[in-house]
Amino acid sequence: MQIERTLHSDRIPADPNEPIIERYDYELLRFSDGGAAFRVRRYASEIEEASFLGAELGGARRLMTKADLQSALFRAAVAYLKENGVTRVQWLNPDGEGYELVTELA
Repeated sequence: MQIERTLHSDRIPADPNEPIIERYDYELLRFSDGGAAFRVRRYASEIEEASFLGAELGGARRLMTKADLQSALFRAAVAYLKENGVTRVQWLNPDGEGYELVTELA
């Protein structure tokens, strides 16, 4: 499994000429193996939480499915996150109510 990590900051308002009302610092992680990958966001203010945003297959981004939660790559990514202080893992379920807690791996 390969892991890519990038740091990001978003601010409200987005206009750099306006005073900052709120700022969000976060990291994006990309876990990949072969042609498959998962994208994960982890906010600096909530380091114990990580959210799976989507998947990739052959470089094409797509939404996740429940079947993705059973893949070896997903399980390895969750294990890595938990080894690095994450206690709450979520995934963006397009068929549900948004982010859902990953409970079967807790």
